[in-house]
Amino acid sequence: MKLRAQCDAILVGAETVRQDDPALTLRGPDIPEGKQQPWRVVLTRGVMQVLIEGGGTVLAAAFSERLVDEIVFYTAPLISGSGRPVVDSAAWDGGSVALQFLSAEMIGADLKLRVRTEP
Repeated sequence: MKLRAQCDAILVGAETVRQDDPALTLRGPDIPEGKQQPWRVVLTRGVMQVLIEGGGTVLAAAFSERLVDEIVFYTAPLISGSGRPVVDSAAWDGGSVALQFLSAEMIGADLKLRVRTEP
């Protein structure tokens, strides 16, 4: 329970849910006051694709862990000197990810670019 109390989410597979029917909740006297219950995340129904719409820090973590297979970029015909980077360099492990071009499509004035990461 102490380990669960340090986390924001608990991830289990569908078979764990079927076999054990776990509550996946915080219980007992050692739970910090005001600590919210962790999100319960169950990987089931043949989950093969997950869409990450995170910011630069979340994307950097996903790339660093080599969890990204395909990237879809949408770009507008606009250059701005403000905003955040697509991938946060502070969270990046410093490696590179090779990309393979898949497709490009104009959507109005915007460009949709699809690339695949190479293993």
